[in-house]
Amino acid sequence: MAEAPEGTMRRPILVANRLPVTIGVDPDTGQQTLTHSVGGLVTGLRPLHESSGGLWVGYPGAEPDEDVRRQLTEHNLVPVELDPQDYEDYYEGYSNDAIWPLFHYFTEFGSFVPEQFEAYRRVNQRFADVICDLAEPGDAVWVT
Repeated sequence: MAEAPEGTMRRPILVANRLPVTIGVDPDTGQQTLTHSVGGLVTGLRPLHESSGGLWVGYPGAEPDEDVRRQLTEHNLVPVELDPQDYEDYYEGYSNDAIWPLFHYFTEFGSFVPEQFEAYRRVNQRFADVICDLAEPGDAVWVT
């Protein structure tokens, strides 16, 4: 890869646990739908994402069908496809049961399950692989 000129930034790559959209299913048609997610992170970063032309990398929550995949691409959203059990062990398990208590001084509430740590490692490696495939010189990768 060529180096980007000093002081330039081609685009931001926002990396979050989840994409700023939720994949659902229309009960009448059975077709997948996309709706904007709510929450502080999405509310805070959506304007940057939409105005910058950058990418948002995250877990889509479900396997996107062809139409939803097209919509994600149109909105510069990059799904990181994960095994659902790995995601559960990584997020609800290791992230919330081990890391969160440690970082918030509630060490007595933390728990360590080796299998959850292995899922955490696999999920982070998958995110890193996706980012490495996307990133170009000058990009600013922002992991939230």
